[in-house]
Amino acid sequence: MIKRMVTWFDTETMNVVARDYRIAHASLFLDFDISIRVANNVVAGELVPVRVDYDGDWDIPFKSREVVKFRLDYDDWRIVP
Repeated sequence: MIKRMVTWFDTETMNVVARDYRIAHASLFLDFDISIRVANNVVAGELVPVRVDYDGDWDIPFKSREVVKFRLDYDDWRIVP
């Protein structure tokens, strides 16, 4: 199912700067191909996601094919101790 998972690290802090996933499966009962990329940043000392890109294609028998592409941008983080 997991076709690819790539991680980018900050070489000084070893924080995960971004991660790229691709999961896919094809069978008689379920067919999907999804790519997700998550970008992270440090806010108030905490590593948080700042952007998520999603590109997915789902095909389930007897249902309409679902093709979805979106981008989420996270900002104005408030870190509560």
